[in-house]
Amino acid sequence: MSRILRRAAPAFVAPVLTVLTVLTALVLAGCSSAAIEGQGSVVSPASQASPPITSFPSSADTPTDTPTATPTVSTSAPRPTRTKATVPPASGVQVCPSKSKPPFCYKLPAGFRDYSYLKTYGKGWQYHTLVSVGRHDLIEVLGSREKHSYDKLDNGELRSYFDKSLRAKPGHYSVKHAGAVKKITLDGNRGFEQHVIFTDGVHGDTTTVFRGKAVISLGCQSQDQAARVRAACSSVHHSIRIR
Repeated sequence: MSRILRRAAPAFVAPVLTVLTVLTALVLAGCSSAAIEGQGSVVSPASQASPPITSFPSSADTPTDTPTATPTVSTSAPRPTRTKATVPPASGVQVCPSKSKPPFCYKLPAGFRDYSYLKTYGKGWQYHTLVSVGRHDLIEVLGSREKHSYDKLDNGELRSYFDKSLRAKPGHYSVKHAGAVKKITLDGNRGFEQHVIFTDGVHGDTTTVFRGKAVISLGCQSQDQAARVRAACSSVHHSIRIR
């Protein structure tokens, strides 16, 4: 499962999420440690046998209009039998969900590849993107649009909704440790951040943002390249535009 929380709406998120019960509740899982090349020529299926795996729960339901539902997510995403050959786009190109009128876009971090075409993450969310630099070193951004606007909720009501529907909790979705929730503003929109550690040792930082009827789950997970993922995550936070 993609361990980015996904929706309960967690990435975690899964949308959410996720992205989300704490973002597309949390999305991650473990397998072989073959790394994903960050830059270079076309990577053939044979040379790239291990696509990225998110630890954030990705099969959770999307957020509901009533903040009472909890996501149902698996703890690991199935491994695809084949992997598409991709040419890594130059850093700085826009990464947007493939569907029309996506609620977000952001710039591809340097050295990361776009794996948004994969079908093993973000289930339950309407919009999906996944960029990676390693097997468990990746950034997953998910989103959904709901029937009612989150803008109608005051700060206390929004926090209550997040705590009940999207907040990561130890013992749920393979979460071993869930840090304190921090209130943040991303691209001018209200949201919450939380750090988690999964039972397989993978670390994740999830950010859930609300704008109008849209809920966005941004999950950054790392295992072998923590510093690189932190820098890339910061880059996405600065470049993302939420509509």
